[in-house]
Amino acid sequence: MRPMYESLHTAIDEVEFFRDLREQDEWQQYTVSKLPIGYEIECAMATGKAITAFCEFKRRHVQMDKYPTLILSLRKYKQLVSYSWCEDGAYLFVRWNDKDGVHRIPSKAIEYDIEWGGRIDRGDWQDNEPVVHIPISDFGVLPLERERLASSGREKLMRLLDRKLPWTVGPRGSR
Repeated sequence: MRPMYESLHTAIDEVEFFRDLREQDEWQQYTVSKLPIGYEIECAMATGKAITAFCEFKRRHVQMDKYPTLILSLRKYKQLVSYSWCEDGAYLFVRWNDKDGVHRIPSKAIEYDIEWGGRIDRGDWQDNEPVVHIPISDFGVLPLERERLASSGREKLMRLLDRKLPWTVGPRGSR
């Protein structure tokens, strides 16, 4: 069985990003909830009880302009395309060291180059697979204020992860 690479650190990155995102007028109405692993993408986005969008979050520990494209697993991208029919669509959110970005997934066929690629730093042969190269110019920059999760929030998140429970970030005004 393939190992899980998600950790408390990656969960903190996700929660911090979505807490920052909800402060933007365009995104303030959404409740973002972690999806079970079988969905193969990160989150559902709901307005009230209705799920109106789906999204994936990636953290890249480089400057946004370091590379001309963002590399994403073809499998992950296909999943996002398959959810793009939703009322508000499907999104890929990325937090780089210097900026945050969003890419709305088109509902048509995959329009990016598909190549063989992936990570090599973990020694997992399954990290190399078909990938899409999304031009950085296809991302909109999100003017987010970055707020770190308080230690109490980190502890709560750790308890959720230890119990294998999902996290949720509510709309603006909720904590």
